[in-house]
Parts: sequence; structure tokens; C-alpha cells
Amino acid sequence: TLRCTTPVLFATMAALIASRSGMLNLGLEGAMTVAALCGVLGSGFTGSLFAGALCGLAAGTAFTMLLAYFVQHLKANRVVSGVALNLAASGGSVFCLYSITGDKNASNSLASAAFPAFDIPVLKAIPGIGDIVSGHNCLTYVAFIVTILIFIVLNKTAFGIHIRAVGESEEAARSVGINVEKIRYQAMLLSGLLASLGGMYLSMGYVNRFTSGQLRPLRLWERHIHLSAEQQRGSIPHYHGSVCVHHRVLCAVQLLLQGEAPGRGFTVITSRYQRAFLQPLRSAKRV
Repeated sequence: TLRCTTPVLFATMAALIASRSGMLNLGLEGAMTVAALCGVLGSGFTGSLFAGALCGLAAGTAFTMLLAYFVQHLKANRVVSGVALNLAASGGSVFCLYSITGDKNASNSLASAAFPAFDIPVLKAIPGIGDIVSGHNCLTYVAFIVTILIFIVLNKTAFGIHIRAVGESEEAARSVGINVEKIRYQAMLLSGLLASLGGMYLSMGYVNRFTSGQLRPLRLWERHIHLSAEQQRGSIPHYHGSVCVHHRVLCAVQLLLQGEAPGRGFTVITSRYQRAFLQPLRSAKRV
């Protein structure tokens, strides 16, 4: 469950911090795809995990900043720009993978590095709990730490207050001397970094290769992310984080039940329960 939560949690925090600044990062899928591919290519050709991580972070962040430039500077429609960039990333990643490695759908011929797993010294010795919370990929723990840090930044720092002010009222923020464009670019920069971490986890943590359809299972959840982030800008990071964990728990239960008793409609049951839980999030009022 924690393994499945990691990329969704990164994407949720990326969408949240962008929406709080008044932007809507519809290029999450594209940024995660580009970061996943560049991380594998960078680590595979250099043999260094650090170099691969830098390549993934740089590529995913640059992709997000390109979307921010289109929307902020060129005044392009954010929905059209986001969809166009996502399509370009989806097709371009397959083209680049084939051009560089000769693989069509997965980087099987390229030995890429992977983020290491981490054992928590005290908790790993506790029966039952140690098997659940210890021994996961290091990015899994980073995702939960990031959720706490974003809560602190948005509520306890001047930078976070500026982000919230810009998202609530652009005119009011300008009247007190806040550089709206600068704050939004900075928020999109953080959003791109978080999305890149989520993408690299899929290709360098969850599995050790890049595949063309790696982000397909996250597309439905991405729509929930954008709906909740846009309609509930006053929400808090740990609330979105709890929804991510709940969603992935249900997915894990769904797979478990399907494996033990396939064909009995467990997919329908869990999907309906997910919608019943997520509906209050999308329709909740601002706090």
C-alpha cells in the first residue's frame, strides 16, 4: 500500500502547491513521464544514481516550467497547453526511447540504477509493524516527509503566505507589492520537482525500468487530483495526503480480493466505495 501511495502522493502535492498559487498543473502526467524516462537514461548511460536523479529532476522541472511559460507569459489556455504537452510527452518518450536504446515499449536493454530501500532501525524490529512501515524505497519516506513540509511552508512561512495570497486574489496580492508572476513560477518549479520525484519512483524505485504505459493507472486518480485541488484551494496538504493513502489502500484491497476470488465483482465494489469517499472531497467548501 505504501509503495502504491508514493507516486500518487507526489503528484497530489505537486497539484496542490500549483493550485494554491492560482495555477493548474495539467502537465503532471507529462512531467512524470519525462522524468521517469530521463532518470533511467541518465543512470543507465552514466552508471550513477545521482546523475540519473539529476537528469530526471531537470527534465521534469523543465517540462513543468514550459507549461508555466505558455500559461503565464504567452497567455495560452491552460487546459489546451496541458493536454498538448502531455500528448507530446507520451509519444515523444516512446520515440526517444526507441531512438536511443532501440527498445520500443520498455528499457529492457538498459541497466539503470534504482533508489535504495531503507530500514528504520527501531521500527523494523517490532513484529507486524516493522514489516509494514520499514524496508520501503527511500522515496516513499520522502513523499510523506514532503507532505509535512508543504503544510509547514504554506502555513508558517512568508513564501507560503504569498502563494496563498496570489491564489486567493491576484489583484489584492499586487496591491501589497507581491510579484504574482514570480510567485507562480516558483510554485510551478516546486510542483515540477515533486512531479519529477513521483515519475522517477515509478521507473527507478517501484520497478527498475521505463515502460511506455507506466502512468496509465494514475490517469483516473489525476483527474480527482485536479478536481479537488481546483475546487478546494483552501484545503491542507495532510488532508489530500490522507485521501491518497485511502485510495491506494482500496486499490490494494481490490487486487487482494480479485486474486483470492476473481470474477465476483470486487472491482465494482471498491470503485463505488472510492467514488463515495472522494465525492465529499470534490464538493467540500473552502475552509
